[in-house]
Amino acid sequence: MKEIMNQVYDMSSKFALGGIDIIAERGSLLGLKSFNGAISEHKVSSSQIIGVRVIKENRCGVSYTESFDKDSLAFMLQQAVNSSKFTKVNPHEMVQSPGGEKIQIEANHNQDESATLEEKMDATIELEKGTFKVDPSVKNSPYNGISEVAVEHASFDGHTFTQQKQKYLSAYTSALCERGEEKTMFWHSQLGRKMADIDFQKIINESVNTSVALLDVKKIESGQYPILFSPDMLESFTGIFFGSILSSKSAIEGTNPLKDKLGQMIASNQFTLIDDPTFQDSFFPSLFDAEGFDQKPITLIDRGEFKEMYTNTATAKELGQGHNCRASRSVKGTLMVNGTTLVIAPGKESEKNLLKGRYVELVKLDGLHSGAEAVSGSFSFGASGFLCENGERLHALKNFTVSGNFYEAMKNITAMGDQLHTTADQSFFAPSIIWGGITLAFG
Repeated sequence: MKEIMNQVYDMSSKFALGGIDIIAERGSLLGLKSFNGAISEHKVSSSQIIGVRVIKENRCGVSYTESFDKDSLAFMLQQAVNSSKFTKVNPHEMVQSPGGEKIQIEANHNQDESATLEEKMDATIELEKGTFKVDPSVKNSPYNGISEVAVEHASFDGHTFTQQKQKYLSAYTSALCERGEEKTMFWHSQLGRKMADIDFQKIINESVNTSVALLDVKKIESGQYPILFSPDMLESFTGIFFGSILSSKSAIEGTNPLKDKLGQMIASNQFTLIDDPTFQDSFFPSLFDAEGFDQKPITLIDRGEFKEMYTNTATAKELGQGHNCRASRSVKGTLMVNGTTLVIAPGKESEKNLLKGRYVELVKLDGLHSGAEAVSGSFSFGASGFLCENGERLHALKNFTVSGNFYEAMKNITAMGDQLHTTADQSFFAPSIIWGGITLAFG
């Protein structure tokens, strides 16, 4: 890919550009699914794409192509220049980079997977069949499969060349359970660098056991309850709002409701949020950003105080803030900002003390994006979970509404555990957190 990007860079010289950055990606995918005890889908695909961001007369233009022949590359460049004529003048956005080469290749990328295709097919079938062996309430496993992904990502701007390579597998299954008139479904997934890293029985057990537990449903009175989110639901819930309030791009566009709150308290003094690109347990570590700058951990919220937003070179300059190397750009897109691995720092409460008394554990949230408004902080969406007491699930709760205001809930955190838990994709780490100020409504 380096040769192709050099070719594009040389071709760009005739346009008298103020700067150009080139991104190329190449990938392959093996996808397997099972239905009725047999492989129902065996998909093998590959892809390649190259895109450019050009700066001409303080305007930015982008374009891309999936064809790497000379005519397609020339047309892509011309399209990017043409599109720049219709964009807003932005003297802050330039093509800036530190120079040199930055390489990040996962250790297993050049290693062959020891598991054969037949073994992967057998494992896929077992992800479906295995659910029926765990509990007789299982009637179907409609979603299951294994995906093997290999991706190479590279960028070049005439000064800095970056390259990232990674390869991983994902496995998942679901359990649709019935008991009388009650029906429930739950699914679970796991990532691994190779098939031997994945605990298939754990995936099956988690899917079935949670789905079966949700069959034992009862109602409770509507009102405010202490809330505990599962790690995956906590990432989904907070991500809707963090995506706005941590973005300097949103601040510039006027859609960040906390853009003027830097240095002020926006959460409980127990709450500290860190973006750590090299966190030791992260599945997707990151050494440098889309502009090629080295990334280091940053504290975004420190004991409740709003400390930093994600910035790239352009947003940092426009806002007059420090540059913390969180640039992102897709092959088809413009320069943006994005985080890496988020870590909510553990608190001081032991898990045993944290889970004393009654609380509601949320394990499924429905309609998250349609039911949340990032600017105001209001949210209202469907949920499923459990009424718990002293760490034990008493019974399931279904078909109720969770509502409140995120920014108020951040201030109403009542307790934080001293142990970190992670999501299925190991991209988000947090202790158990008891949230206050959230209302449950049962029909």
